[in-house]
Amino acid sequence: MRVLITGGCGLVGRHMTRHFLDRGHTVVGIDSMVEGGGGIHPSDGWFDGYDPESSGRYTLYQEDCRGLFRDNCLGGEEQTFDLVLHLAAVVGGRLTIEQQPLQVADDLSIDAAMWQWAAEYRPGRVVYFSSSAAYPVLMQDMSERLRMGESDLDLSGHDWIGMPDLSYGWAKMTGEYVGMLAAQRAGVSHVVYRPFSGYAEDQGDEYPMTAICLRALTTVMRTGVGTQSIEVWGDGHQTRDWIHMDDICRMVYETCTAVPPGTTLNLCTGVPTSMREVTTQAVSVAARLLCVPTPELEIVPKSDRPVGVMYRVGDPSLLETLTAPASISVAEGIERVIMGLLS
Repeated sequence: MRVLITGGCGLVGRHMTRHFLDRGHTVVGIDSMVEGGGGIHPSDGWFDGYDPESSGRYTLYQEDCRGLFRDNCLGGEEQTFDLVLHLAAVVGGRLTIEQQPLQVADDLSIDAAMWQWAAEYRPGRVVYFSSSAAYPVLMQDMSERLRMGESDLDLSGHDWIGMPDLSYGWAKMTGEYVGMLAAQRAGVSHVVYRPFSGYAEDQGDEYPMTAICLRALTTVMRTGVGTQSIEVWGDGHQTRDWIHMDDICRMVYETCTAVPPGTTLNLCTGVPTSMREVTTQAVSVAARLLCVPTPELEIVPKSDRPVGVMYRVGDPSLLETLTAPASISVAEGIERVIMGLLS
């Protein structure tokens, strides 16, 4: 296949690029490489020293995808694509989502440019990466501890739609809706994925998994004896559905062209793990890897830091009828992240 990946140098884009290149496909990447966007140019070194350009089947446009789409630089017979993975978005972690909501709202224009282009040139299939942030925040508290299924956000009917999570959630929900219109009005074949808390060894420390593992390493490497303190944002009981990028790539690869057009799928494990649990596991793993005793911990809440919703866990039932469940546990994922930090 000839594959176009927007946001191709970001976390998901890097891993998807490698996944598709390793399986013999041709990849065209687009990434504006804006400061703070998380993009890493291949010449600056990707994870494990991977160089996509060595495949001979990789091209990178270091530009804003909106301009390329609006100027029709990616249309015509010479630029036909069997698959488009639309990953370009302003995210930047919880601080960005809460403190820079207008910047995050740029996602609306990014998505609009892509859908308008897709409606004109109709690639074989468009994969739209939405987010678990699009689900109603009223469903994401500790009172019922719901695992959210795809039908909990159904844009095809006339039922009540709850409030998503800030401008990021609104933008992703709107992107899904515009994609549905592009399918209905212009025949665009598309699939929507709603990833939960994805992470990998090369993720920046503005995201919680890497930040927690860094704090764990710092705690374990302190000199002295006795109880060691470690900070968590909020009270640390915020619970997430952590899924490693290797599982995300495999699940997308195995389903994106196999499911009917218009399908929406969660990318999740269904396993709830709180920030406190991740923290204690990370300290234990760090101590084992450094061959030192595991310290007694005093978890110190940070009430001045963004918290987000309290319980965001997905239902993987539909996904698991189509592909194997996630294979990388939180414990294994934490070890991979810490090993990456130590290397």
